[in-house]
Amino acid sequence: MAPLGGRPDRRRGARLVAARFDPDRFLSVLTGADMLFLALVPLAIMGEQLVRAWKWRQLLLPIRSVGTAPLFDTIMAGYLLGMLVPFGFGTVARPGFSPVART
Repeated sequence: MAPLGGRPDRRRGARLVAARFDPDRFLSVLTGADMLFLALVPLAIMGEQLVRAWKWRQLLLPIRSVGTAPLFDTIMAGYLLGMLVPFGFGTVARPGFSPVART
């Protein structure tokens, strides 16, 4: 069983990335990047999550009719909670945010 701090190979990888990260090089690459593509990344991520919410809507339809927007909010709240609280808590708590749970 993995220790509470995460899997050892993930921690080792994070340490390796942190040790090799060069902020000056990162900023130089970022200034040379095409800003249109950088602006499209958040839109693509939101589109992906909207498709995921729509898929959940289709799966939940036999149980209860739920709109895509509330499911999108639930997915995004779970991701936010997952960033704030470690150990996969966002995934565990996500059903509590669900409009299906508020019956």
